[in-house]
Amino acid sequence: MFVEIPLIPTSIGPYQFRAVLGEGATSVVKLAFHTKSMQYFACKVVSKLHLSTRNRLEKFQTEIKVMRSIHHPHIVQLIELLEDENFYYAIMEFCARGELFEYIATNKKLSETESKLKMKQILEAVSYIHSLGIAHRDLKPENLLLDTCYHIKLSDFGFSRYVETNNLVRTPCGSPCYASPECLSGQPYDPMKSDIWSCGVILYVMVTGQLPWTQRNSAQLFKQIQEGDYKTPSFLSDQCRDLITKMMCVDFNKRISIEEAFNHPWINNLRSGLVGQQYGRKISTAGAASMRDIDQIFQEKTSSPLLADSTQYSQNVSPIVNQNNENADQNADKSPDVTHTPTLKKSHLSNQMVKLMKESESTCTLPTLNKISENDKNNMKKKKKVMKITQGSRLTFNPHANRRNLVRYSFH
Repeated sequence: MFVEIPLIPTSIGPYQFRAVLGEGATSVVKLAFHTKSMQYFACKVVSKLHLSTRNRLEKFQTEIKVMRSIHHPHIVQLIELLEDENFYYAIMEFCARGELFEYIATNKKLSETESKLKMKQILEAVSYIHSLGIAHRDLKPENLLLDTCYHIKLSDFGFSRYVETNNLVRTPCGSPCYASPECLSGQPYDPMKSDIWSCGVILYVMVTGQLPWTQRNSAQLFKQIQEGDYKTPSFLSDQCRDLITKMMCVDFNKRISIEEAFNHPWINNLRSGLVGQQYGRKISTAGAASMRDIDQIFQEKTSSPLLADSTQYSQNVSPIVNQNNENADQNADKSPDVTHTPTLKKSHLSNQMVKLMKESESTCTLPTLNKISENDKNNMKKKKKVMKITQGSRLTFNPHANRRNLVRYSFH
């Protein structure tokens, strides 16, 4: 039976929708302009019809609940969750520079110095979620966004899950090109150790501009991954090659840990000035979504919609936004927030975040986001020249690409 999906409205509450930033099987990500704070956000719009099955709804709930519990400078911050009769709207911080995937494709490959900086940020984000008992399970350059200063922002927690210590999972998920051998085996595996393998593949892609895998047939690709049949190019430094090999160790019991990766000589020999440039910055708390508010949406049992329409909602702005706007003038003279989002009162912050805010200062000069630069507009409109999206269970390669198979490919 064919069911027509309603059209996405032009606005929801104080957010006006602009360009489409990305599209997935069940959602669309739109650029959203907050008319009161004059700031840009990313809005993930999910049709309720796509969440009609219990499995899909629980997956979306897990994604939102994971994101609401995370507050880290290298992870995309959930601002709030809204809804009307037809859609959920997840308001998140906007990362103006797009995906790491496209950044690598545009630059052919990254230098080892830049790759070190980005890999350290990735490891910090992954280490943080692991400390909360969360495995990402879909780490890849497409899910690593870049903010205005080209800092890493981990995103897309659709396959993430809470994992107890030494707890194993069976479900293969994510993108096969970045999935670990044990994930593809169909046997129980440790998703956190699998995340480390994925980081190794990401590092390989950054420094070479290519995937480690040469096979194009799915069965042969899986076999190559499970056997760890790849070569590290000789133009890489010995330390870089050593870290890739240890992160992409087929035997997960011998695979390097996140802590060991942090202490690896290739990561540790960053010049202090470069580290300070990337990390000595103010940490955004970006209107962190209230657990109570999100639970209220998911636990709503009445048949009537929470939000009748955008006009009605605009008269009842969420408490998070209201609190932030009341303090907007008072905070106008303070140092700019990295993500240009409303600042929460400190009562909403964990002790850890307050401490981190005190220890960090922004060293990145940021433009105001009231207007998006022509360069950013062109980047958002730029077609993917090196790769194209694949569908179904087969890999698709761009015949015009000069480099080996940098592709988008995911499990169903």
